[in-house]
Amino acid sequence: MMRMFQRWARYQLRRRGYLDFLRARPPQAFRPNFGDLWFLYRVVRERKPAGILEFGSGCSTIIMAQALADNAAESGTSGSITSVDADPYWAVTAAKIMPPHLAKFCSIRHSRLREEESHGVPVFRHADLPAAAPDLLFLDGPSLTRERQVAADPLDIEEGFRPGFLMIVDGRDANVLFLRKYLKRHYAFTHHWLTSLSTFELI
Repeated sequence: MMRMFQRWARYQLRRRGYLDFLRARPPQAFRPNFGDLWFLYRVVRERKPAGILEFGSGCSTIIMAQALADNAAESGTSGSITSVDADPYWAVTAAKIMPPHLAKFCSIRHSRLREEESHGVPVFRHADLPAAAPDLLFLDGPSLTRERQVAADPLDIEEGFRPGFLMIVDGRDANVLFLRKYLKRHYAFTHHWLTSLSTFELI
């Protein structure tokens, strides 16, 4: 079932011409998860967020920027994505392969990481975050280590989440468990079994 969904999602993106950028990616880039990309595209199209914050730049950055562009073309809804990457190489690479017509919807920045503890757990924190609170947060970075399996940034900015806020987490089981335990507000949690994604929706 999951393999079938992956093929279907890839078809949906390809027939719209939204995978052409893949040819420009470096050979060492991770293979995209088309089911995850289609899920992200549909979420942005349906929820029409004004502000997206992403941790970890790549294919998802471009697909969400494309969804914002489609929202603007269809209904005039304005939106932008700020993508934060702890690796300067991938921040630059994502910016380079961004299709020119999507650049105005997206800002990609590098942020150094801090190694800290939160609630007794070794965590990563990004040192440079945008001030504006997002409507949609996608947690797909930074790269984790055996010693540090958690990015704690969502806890630091949780107070600014507005009604309708949604967070999507890509895999990161330990990070998901940490967030479920230590986020202070109330969220509807869902694991989407056809993808590698989990969601936290503010209620």
